[in-house]
Amino acid sequence: MEKKTICINGELKVNNLVLSTFDDDFAYLVGSVSEIRALGSPEHETENDEDDVYVNFSEFEYFPIRIKEIERMFSDLYGYPKVFEELPLGDVIMSPSCLINISGIDEVVLRRLLECESNAAEYCNSVIQG
Repeated sequence: MEKKTICINGELKVNNLVLSTFDDDFAYLVGSVSEIRALGSPEHETENDEDDVYVNFSEFEYFPIRIKEIERMFSDLYGYPKVFEELPLGDVIMSPSCLINISGIDEVVLRRLLECESNAAEYCNSVIQG
């Protein structure tokens, strides 16, 4: 039987839409799972004690306000100004414990998550707090 990858709110599979939590450098970004490499497998790349979840955070159209917030977040992280187009958002290795599965959410809710950080944070907190 194949081991399941479990995120904050349930099972995670390839092609699921996800929202990253505040616990990561990629906080409150929306992405899609492109690959999962199980802990203990020869393909597992990181030293994390969880599965490696590959997420593409670059395939969604963030609103201009959110793009500025993301640029600010990465500029603070790197210590110098960054622009959205240069950010490494295409193939990010994430821990499942930092992800919320948002597959199947309403299109209006998805747009709100892409609009600004506070909307994504509010949604994230509502899922975590149950």
